[in-house]
Order: sequence, then structure tokens, then C-alpha cells
Amino acid sequence: MDQPREDAIAVHETGLEVTTWSGSRMIPWDALIELRAMDPWPNLAVVTIEGEQTLRVGDTRAREVIASTLARGVAVTRGWYGALAVAPISVSRLPSGEARGGNYRGAASLVVARREAPTIAARLLARWSVGAEALSGAVLTADSIWFSKEGGSTWRLPRTALRSRYVRDGADVFVFGVSTELVFPRRSGCPVVEALVKQLSRGEAR
Repeated sequence: MDQPREDAIAVHETGLEVTTWSGSRMIPWDALIELRAMDPWPNLAVVTIEGEQTLRVGDTRAREVIASTLARGVAVTRGWYGALAVAPISVSRLPSGEARGGNYRGAASLVVARREAPTIAARLLARWSVGAEALSGAVLTADSIWFSKEGGSTWRLPRTALRSRYVRDGADVFVFGVSTELVFPRRSGCPVVEALVKQLSRGEAR
């Protein structure tokens, strides 16, 4: 799959210079209403009195522009900029849903939602439509999301790292930390997706 073309953005004393495939323009500081660190990382949305423009720039450049914009007192929606990086933790298996001994560790492993593995047809459709590897099942517990990949590996992410959700080509994409994404092709009534959406809507850490 071809990588999307990066745009360019430069900081000047008078404002921001934005360059895309259609050309360049200068945005004076007094015309800049807000800068947003948008998903998918590391997109930036430039909001001016004329409207909003989404740019795809490199992480280092995007962070430099955000820092310069903050220093000038312009509003910034921090999004991924304010998040910590998080990586999936390798585990041996998905939790069974049975607590052991009634202690906290056992209770934290109780399954609150489960997504069964997709059919072969659904896996192929996911790869074709959203360019994503379909998860071979996912389980939600009180403090983590556990998931298996097609190759058989199993991983865990803390629910406290869940930051946002966006829709890409008909799939729900949940973002953990700065840019770790779990892609769930649309499936009616999926309890895992519904629980994660509810968590975000409540603004909960978990």
C-alpha cells in the first residue's frame, strides 16, 4: 500500500507557511484560531477564520509546530501530542474469565466483553477494505484489552491508555497512547466495541 504524501508546514515570525500538493500559503498568527493534533497520528488540523485544513506531516515537525504555536498563546487541542507512547505487552493467552481465589488480580481478569474470531471471509474483507490484519478474537477485562493476531500471538493493552476513536473505511479504530491502533471492522452489536465507545464517551481512564 502506498504511503500518503506528507505535507509541509513551517514556522515564521509572521505566521505558519503551509505547503500541500496544491501549492503554498501563509497563515498569519492573528488568522490562526486553533491547531489540533488529530488522528491518525501525526496529522495536524489548522483551523483559521476561513475554515479547517488537515495536514499530514512528520512527528518531529508536527511537535515543533505545536510547541511554537503554544508559545504564541494560540489554542491547541493536544490529542496525540499530550499522550504517552504505549506498546502492547506480550501474554501467553487470553483470560478465561474465571477469577482465582477472589482476590484483586483474579477479579481484574474477569471477562466483561468478548469478540469472537472473524470468519475467513471477514478476515479477507478487512485486509482488502481497510488494509488491516483482522484480530483473531479480543477480550475486555476491567483494566485491559487482550487480543490475538492471526499468527497466534496474544497481546494486552491497558484500558487507561485508551485515548480516542475514529472511523476508517467502515472500521472502528481505537487509539491507545500516541499511536497504537486496534482496528475493528464493523460488526453489528460487538460488545467489545460498545464497551470501549462507552468508556470514551464517559471520559473514563478505564
